[in-house]
Amino acid sequence: DDVAYDKPAQRMVVAQAGPLSYVCVATEGPENPGSVGLTIPQMAEFMGTLDVQSAYNLDGGSSSTMVLNNEKINALSTHKVRSICDILYFATLVNQE
Repeated sequence: DDVAYDKPAQRMVVAQAGPLSYVCVATEGPENPGSVGLTIPQMAEFMGTLDVQSAYNLDGGSSSTMVLNNEKINALSTHKVRSICDILYFATLVNQE
């Protein structure tokens, strides 16, 4: 059976490292040159090596898009950009004094 849990794929995870401190991880997948992707258990094992309190696996595959300062920073070798309807957005309040 080719179930997503055991299928190597591009993965996206958000984890909490502490109060108001987060780690976002994007991994490459089989459609990216030189990568085979990770299964859910492999991704969980990798997240266990990071100093985080909890982690949540998000949708993977080519719908995974991580953007920083208005630039896509994951899966750069495929040059794919897909429309998405759900986002996690992190912002910092900066005092303008």
